[in-house]
Amino acid sequence: NGPPVNSSYPAGCFIEDYIYTANSGDLDQRNGRFCVTPEYPNGTYAYFVTLDGQLNPAFPYTFYGTYYGVVQAGNTGPNSGHNTITESTSTYTPTGISESNSEIKFQVSQNPTTDLTFIYFEPESPNNITGELYDSKGRLVQTITNMQPTISYTLDLTAYPAGIYFLRMKAGEQGAVAKIVKLK
Repeated sequence: NGPPVNSSYPAGCFIEDYIYTANSGDLDQRNGRFCVTPEYPNGTYAYFVTLDGQLNPAFPYTFYGTYYGVVQAGNTGPNSGHNTITESTSTYTPTGISESNSEIKFQVSQNPTTDLTFIYFEPESPNNITGELYDSKGRLVQTITNMQPTISYTLDLTAYPAGIYFLRMKAGEQGAVAKIVKLK
């Protein structure tokens, strides 16, 4: 329970007042996912907070179930406090599937898929691209090396469970990411 809101809501608000629907978007049940950011070019698991028009946290803004990190002492249970973040933070908005300023141009077709998906690189992409497929928990599940522009490649997902995967392409300092949805 949170602090009393008023006489109509004496128990405050609850953190478990929403229903998570698997595979309905990018985020998992913890409001997080594996992603690439400027600070973590090799990728990291990140939590996401919904912001309103004034950049204030809005519902849902809590981490449910499991938290990957260390909770501050005194910040759980009744009469717990709130975290004050002292580090600088970054706000990201959705920008599509590619990292900014990327020279790697590619398409993923048959997405969502139940088994195979296909990767095609545009002619202006660099040579010797490495693709890394990560599951939604950030585990590397497959690597494809030496991919070239103007060639189509097949990515076989039949051995993997249904879920959201992230395909990260790298060539030197360049990188791009695509989300792939594997259905049952």
